[in-house]
Amino acid sequence: MLYSQRRKNKGFTLIELVIVIVILGLLAMIASLAYSNMIEKTKVSLAKRHLRVLKGAVVLYQAEHNGNYPPVKTTDMTGIEGKHAEAVGIGEIQKYVEKNVFTEPAGYKYEYKSKGAGNYDLILTGPGVNPEDAFVHFRAE
Repeated sequence: MLYSQRRKNKGFTLIELVIVIVILGLLAMIASLAYSNMIEKTKVSLAKRHLRVLKGAVVLYQAEHNGNYPPVKTTDMTGIEGKHAEAVGIGEIQKYVEKNVFTEPAGYKYEYKSKGAGNYDLILTGPGVNPEDAFVHFRAE
């Protein structure tokens, strides 16, 4: 009986405090992982939105230039699926888009390529991007 009376007055034991701290640490780790995954998905979503903006800019350029697509500077570069392609930065359509389309989010790259015979591709590359979702094809009539 004397032991049980002393036990009630002591408060928490060390093992109980350690268990609570471990549980809180696990919850913080889970929340941190969920947050970082959400940030990555947001970056991919923003990059895809910028790809759609660039697609619209190419269409505007075409409308203002008698149906011609923006020119492609000749540069040796490995294209999609390892095929040779001509590549360029997207400077010709820069006036049709906001500045941050080319810089945000960091780590993503937009390419405008010609495969010849009036075929043009607009491609988004970067971490977490599915190549099938990040590809726009234009064909001159």
